[in-house]
Amino acid sequence: MKKSFIVLLLLSTFVGKSQDFFEKFKKSLKEKEPFEKTEAIIKEWEAKDSNDPNLYVAAFNLYFSESRKEVLALDTKPGKGEQLELKDEKNNTVGYLHSTNLRVDSFFDTSIKYIDQGIAKFPKRLDLRFGKIFALGDFKKLDEFTNQIINTLDYSVSINHKWLWKENKPLEDEIIFIKSAIQDYQNTLFNNEDIKNLRKVGLKMDSIFPNDEVILSTLGTSYLLEENYSEALTIFLKANKINPKDTIILNNIAFSYSKSNDTINAKKYYQLMYDNGDEKQKKIAKEKLDKLK
Repeated sequence: MKKSFIVLLLLSTFVGKSQDFFEKFKKSLKEKEPFEKTEAIIKEWEAKDSNDPNLYVAAFNLYFSESRKEVLALDTKPGKGEQLELKDEKNNTVGYLHSTNLRVDSFFDTSIKYIDQGIAKFPKRLDLRFGKIFALGDFKKLDEFTNQIINTLDYSVSINHKWLWKENKPLEDEIIFIKSAIQDYQNTLFNNEDIKNLRKVGLKMDSIFPNDEVILSTLGTSYLLEENYSEALTIFLKANKINPKDTIILNNIAFSYSKSNDTINAKKYYQLMYDNGDEKQKKIAKEKLDKLK
């Protein structure tokens, strides 16, 4: 009886210390203390309780934040977003001053080191895995980004999608959550025109969650981007059987048919898009139908 009491006392002590470190860390960030002071909290925390999942969340966030600093840049060509146009005494434009993100690989590598340690210790913590995926995507390490998505999906199958989230609490509506998150990651690949990896993730998702019109639509898009209209049509038509009124799918079917010189079917599906769409979609469908006529 006495032995059990001692074990419980030690456990509660460690929990208390971990909570103290987490509060110190959050306070340091809130008060914008120097990086070295916040890092010292991480180092002490790691030395005294390396079995706290919050340690790895905190360390990852600290170093990842340091890896992407916003700085001012002077260019001869205009950048994106807000900028200051610089002129000479003759009112000629000589440059543009705008903000840009500076990437620091050493801090990035340290952030990945910590998150990898956290994943190894707490493999069911999906927030740790998603943190790593986001970081890889942000640094445009798209092959690693894709491989981490695939690894996460494989592990998800092995645990029947029963994930933990912050504070080691079970993730609710895990299937919906995973599908939504992976769709966002696929958008990253789409925006970077990485067709190969977009399809790789799409095929994996389709193998795990078959007969999902959103997953099929994204997979079909990867073939559409390669102008492989025959394969794209096969997938889009399958998605259409699942949800016949999805106007994005109807548009993609019509577009694929039009590119395949099948005007009759192109008209048919643009008409269905018109019948099922909102005002904006009706306008697009009508314009396409008028061109086909």
